[in-house]
Amino acid sequence: MQASLTRMAALLPDGRLWLRARAHFWRKVGQGQNTYFVPEATGRVHAGFVPGSNWRDVAVSFYGCFAMQTDGSLWDLTGFQPGTRNAQAELKQVGKSRDWVKISPGLRHYCGLKSDGTLWEWGSPPIPAPNEASREDFRVPAQVGADTDWVAIAGCDQDTVAAKTDGTLWRWGWIVDRPTNGPAKSNTLTQPRRWLAFPGPQRPHSISFDGDAVAAVCDDGSLWLGGILPFRPVSPDVMMRARTEMVRCGTESDWEQVQLLRPLAAVGVKRDGSLWAWDIALASWLRDKAVAPHVPVSLYPVWVAVCPYGRTYLTLGRDDTLCVWGDPEDNHSYDFYWNGLDSRKLLLPSRIKAREIADLAP
Repeated sequence: MQASLTRMAALLPDGRLWLRARAHFWRKVGQGQNTYFVPEATGRVHAGFVPGSNWRDVAVSFYGCFAMQTDGSLWDLTGFQPGTRNAQAELKQVGKSRDWVKISPGLRHYCGLKSDGTLWEWGSPPIPAPNEASREDFRVPAQVGADTDWVAIAGCDQDTVAAKTDGTLWRWGWIVDRPTNGPAKSNTLTQPRRWLAFPGPQRPHSISFDGDAVAAVCDDGSLWLGGILPFRPVSPDVMMRARTEMVRCGTESDWEQVQLLRPLAAVGVKRDGSLWAWDIALASWLRDKAVAPHVPVSLYPVWVAVCPYGRTYLTLGRDDTLCVWGDPEDNHSYDFYWNGLDSRKLLLPSRIKAREIADLAP
């Protein structure tokens, strides 16, 4: 399940793919002597199922949507509007290959893995292109490097991270380094560069990446964190080690997915369907080598996926219902920054109709 300001996608266990699409415009905002253009959703919401029940993966961003079928084919669903006339004509296959196994979105940039272990990308990367012609060519998937041992990928607005079979994590795009004793520095990488590594043999099953930190759930169900972890659910000792290597979070071996949601929050789904969140407020009190405890969010073990949706969260249940969860109000206050999530505002996941969720775009 994935969501952005203008698009939302839920891939059900039976292979059906539900999409929501909405137009957007750029609102001009003045702040002092500066002028910004802020995107806002507008117009009618188009929501419904994509034809077929053979969908396997989906990648949604603010600008587009791509999906993969069980036969390994890749499709562009950016122009698809459920419920409109000739909507099916907007389903466009990307190339003729049928060996895609995983896709992941950025802002205007997408990455994919093929069954032979190769890494591919398309769209507009957050790095300067040499010329406009290269941008045109980048509209079709192009292979990244020549390696054939990639196993997992995850993207964000600025850069992308990918994992190899040897347990190393690599990233490229617009990289922002934040040293402990100096100002932040930015750099652009057109090819993956080694970033982090597991201390032993591990194969990531799913990855969540927010540009600074990465959360990896491995095949054995263990959870690992790496990167820049300020105000994350870890102690200062773990925080420093995570800058150069992946560190294990807890001792459980039953995680299915862990999603980094803002610098102060992380939510995870276990293999039994239970939903958990970390008590970030306790992180500053942790002793060395300790991790903040995680607490159950729901008493019902029916969850299969979670994703951020503006300042709220979406969860998908095994009964094919979408639920909204969190505080839609602006909670980026100093109190929230230091004390974590306010339990008086953090509501339990509430079942709500899919079309109503589409109208709640933060």
